[in-house]
This record gives sequence, C-alpha cells and structure tokens, in this order.
Amino acid sequence: MEKVSQGFTLIELLVTLAVAGVLLAVGVPGFTKLIKDNRLATSVNELAGSLSLARMEAVRRGARVVMCKSDDQSTCSTSTGVGWRDGWLIFVDKDADDVVDSTGSDPEPVVQKHAALDEGVTVSPSSTLSNRIRFRASGRPMESGSFTVCDDRQGSYGRMLQIDGTGRVRLLKDQTCS
Repeated sequence: MEKVSQGFTLIELLVTLAVAGVLLAVGVPGFTKLIKDNRLATSVNELAGSLSLARMEAVRRGARVVMCKSDDQSTCSTSTGVGWRDGWLIFVDKDADDVVDSTGSDPEPVVQKHAALDEGVTVSPSSTLSNRIRFRASGRPMESGSFTVCDDRQGSYGRMLQIDGTGRVRLLKDQTCS
C-alpha cells in the first residue's frame, strides 16, 4: 500500500505567500484610488442631484425654492465655519426671506435634508453660492456659480458643478485641487 501525503510542503507555502504578497503590493494602491474616485463621484452626484431637485421643485410648485448649507439640517447657516460639505437643506421659501420657517400657522415645507458628505471631501463654492442658491418659480436660479468638489489628493482629481443662468447643472472633470 502506498503512503499518501497530505498538506503542503514548506516550499509550497513560501511560494504561495510570496505570490500573494506581490499581488497585494500591486493591487492595494489601485484599490485605494478606486475607493477615492468612487467617494468623490458619489459626493458630486449627491450635490448635483440636490441642485436638480431644488430646481424641479421650484417649477413643480410654482414657488421660490432655496438650497442652503446647513450643519444641523434644520436651519440655514451663514457661518464661515459651516460649509456645504457639512450638509444642506432644500425648502420652499414662501415669504422670500431665505430662512426656513418651520413653525407658525403657515410653515415652509422642507423638501430635502442632506447630512454631511464623506470625510476627506471638500466643497468649495464660488462667492455667489457661499451660503445658498435660490431658484425662481420658472426654475431659473437667482444666482449662478459653481461648486468644486475635491478630496485629499493633489492635482487634477476634482470635479466642478457649474450652474448657469438657466439653472442647468454641468459637470466638469479634471479640476485642480490643492
């Protein structure tokens, strides 16, 4: 009767570990870039989707709609310590005062509350959009401008969302981040 060996030899185990190490060394940096690219794309898509929602709600309701930065998702913030990365609100501004009136006899409906974006993502608005963007009942914005979304990488990894005078949101890739 022949003796059947079971298991691995030390040489086979070392060769397998060496191959696995090489594959990990090659694959991990590429995987990290993939994760960062996806995180950035998700943040840009969330912001673009909210801008489009605010515009559509203005047209649908035939009323002025405001999208403002907010870190508590209940009030608009004008503080320089709060940024668009911290979150935002979309609400119907019945009295055109740029303030969410959630109490009283005629509260203003909040269309969307958006929490903070992923850590490591920054949103830099143009000066006209530092605190808010307002859409008329026609869907046209009262201010046009742009948002540049970046992560912690240096170079041309950023994305820019441009809002033109008609309210159209356009995505520009390969924006320089610093």
